[in-house]
Amino acid sequence: MAMKHLRIRDPLVFASIPSYASSALRIPHSRLIYYYSDKYTTHDDISAQSAIAQRDQALFTAADAVFCASEMITADLVELRDHVHYLPHAVDTSHFSRHRLADVSAPADLATIPHPRIGYYGSIAHNNDQDMIEYAARTAPDMHFVLIGKVFGDYSRLEKLANVHFLGFKPYADLPNYSRHFDVAFMNWKMTEWIRNCNPLKAKEYLAMGLPVVSIPIHELERHQSDLVYFASTPPEFLAQIQRALAEDSPALQDRRAERMRLESWDERTRQMLALLDEAAR
Repeated sequence: MAMKHLRIRDPLVFASIPSYASSALRIPHSRLIYYYSDKYTTHDDISAQSAIAQRDQALFTAADAVFCASEMITADLVELRDHVHYLPHAVDTSHFSRHRLADVSAPADLATIPHPRIGYYGSIAHNNDQDMIEYAARTAPDMHFVLIGKVFGDYSRLEKLANVHFLGFKPYADLPNYSRHFDVAFMNWKMTEWIRNCNPLKAKEYLAMGLPVVSIPIHELERHQSDLVYFASTPPEFLAQIQRALAEDSPALQDRRAERMRLESWDERTRQMLALLDEAAR
């Protein structure tokens, strides 16, 4: 009904989540793109895996072209059909721009937290490694860890620490104003199959803000941002890399990180995607 009202005929359909397979396949379309932003069949909700796999296979088979956000996902799929391409995530560089927010003061709930602020935003769940934060917070009580996002699970042991702050869910529109006032950003996930295959968009958002990033070793980051990201696999390494990031940070490094991400815009990714789609049609 919406398409009829807006006089949309034979659209290019872009599907990026298997849950919408039935809708995507039902819409009359000129082309169908399936974009693997993650390796959906490794989702840790066991009860949903069968349904996810069926919908994933339906989209994978029907698509005119398949694009994969990580090299590891591409390697798993490229032999299964034609027109499978590696096309990593892009970042909204106009939204995540530290220069745009240079003179904006910190939000009230962040402004009261002392520096250095070691920040994270996103889902806070069982796949986040609490041991890393607890070790760093207890060993370096002068550091303040800021976690933004909805909490899933028991985080009581971190909530007891005076230098660990949970600020709750924040709208996407507000995230740059919060991260703008971090000193270091981090990603402390446990190394599951889902994470091993991912290409974390969050890292690019952090870097677009000019932030130093401390992360567990993820293939995509090691391959393409190893000169910008500090890697840590254990709690002591996590603290040491945060300390190193704080010591090395400078305006020149902040500009370098942000400038690299300007080449990772969605405008550029769209041009690449449409060119490959035309090639598939020919």
